[in-house]
Amino acid sequence: MAAVPSANVEVPARLWFGKAGKNYAADYRAAREILSTGLAQTFEARQRAYLLLKKHGQQTCKRSHPKCELCPLTGQCAYIQLQAADRHVV
Repeated sequence: MAAVPSANVEVPARLWFGKAGKNYAADYRAAREILSTGLAQTFEARQRAYLLLKKHGQQTCKRSHPKCELCPLTGQCAYIQLQAADRHVV
């Protein structure tokens, strides 16, 4: 089973959905399901994904102040796309 860093559940939520929901458990399950279907069924692949998500959450995609300007994933990130769309609506 794929694991999601519990302190960084907002990272996959931002990347795939644009923002975290209001229910931690639901966000965790959704992220775990996406990881489970998108990763090779090996321990190494799942461990690498876990460690990369954890590091990305600690250094770049921080909970309260994400550093989107430094992020190498902005082209695929739903969060940054939502932010850009919100700026155009105003």
